[in-house]
Amino acid sequence: MASNVWRGLNSLRTLTLARNELTTWKNFDTLANLEDLDLSNNKITEIDDFSRLPKLKLLQLSQNQIKTLPINAFAGLTALKTLSLRQNDIADLPAQTFLDLKSLTTLDMSHNLLISVG
Repeated sequence: MASNVWRGLNSLRTLTLARNELTTWKNFDTLANLEDLDLSNNKITEIDDFSRLPKLKLLQLSQNQIKTLPINAFAGLTALKTLSLRQNDIADLPAQTFLDLKSLTTLDMSHNLLISVG
C-alpha cells in the first residue's frame, strides 16, 4: 500500500483490513487518531512498530503468519487495551515486548509456536 493512501484521514478512529492478502503493514504515519485496527486474517509475516498510533486501544493481528515481534513493536502504546496475536507463528517472546502496555487488559497469544517467553 502506498504511504499516501491514508493522507487526509486524520479523524479516522477505526480501520478494518481483515481478510485480505496483506503481507506487511508499515504505512500508517497519518493515522495518529486511530483507536481500533484490525489486520486479522491476512498473510502478514512481519510487523513494523506501531508507535505512531499512540491512541490505539484495540489491535487485532490474529491469524497471520507473524514469526517474530520486534522488541519495540508496541512501544508507546500506553492506551492499548486489547492485543490479539492469536494463531500466528511466533516462537520467541522477548522480555520487554509488552513493557509500555500500561492499559492492556486482554492479551491473546494462543495457537502460536511459543518455545521461549522472556
